[in-house]
Amino acid sequence: MIWTFTRDNRQARCEIRRNADGLDYEFVTTSDDGTEQVERFDDPTALIDRSVQYFKQLFEGGWRPLPDPR
Repeated sequence: MIWTFTRDNRQARCEIRRNADGLDYEFVTTSDDGTEQVERFDDPTALIDRSVQYFKQLFEGGWRPLPDPR
């Protein structure tokens, strides 16, 4: 699952995906300058908690979801 956020004509991206071996999960954030950070989780609940925390930080910082182009 990928989310794209926008603020002042800049974009940031978040992605939740399985890691390469398919056993664990990754929470990948890409900042507006292209810097990527990967956090790994073996517990889906911890992954969701972390993503909610990150989304809250984005919203508090004025970021908004980019509308789905579909």
